[in-house]
Amino acid sequence: MRQLITDIVESRREFLVVGTARDGAEAIQKIRSLRPDIVTLDFEMPGMDGLTTLSKIMSEMPRPVVMLSAAGSDSGTQTQFARSNSERWISSESRRGW
Repeated sequence: MRQLITDIVESRREFLVVGTARDGAEAIQKIRSLRPDIVTLDFEMPGMDGLTTLSKIMSEMPRPVVMLSAAGSDSGTQTQFARSNSERWISSESRRGW
């Protein structure tokens, strides 16, 4: 999944992926050191999940975050996120008809 997202983002010349992480703890560490303009996170990650990671990012070093779901289904976590934390929300159901 990380490589797919990297490939998609870097297909646009105006974007550069400066780092990837296997889990939330590594993501926090890399965000602190690399200071990216935008972060992508999966809801489901080993160790620290996406929402916990998002909370730490926003409290310590706020920046735009794009939340993704590799699982493809709403475990309730995505719905919770959509109701409480997001500026914009597009569900996988929204893709129909694009």
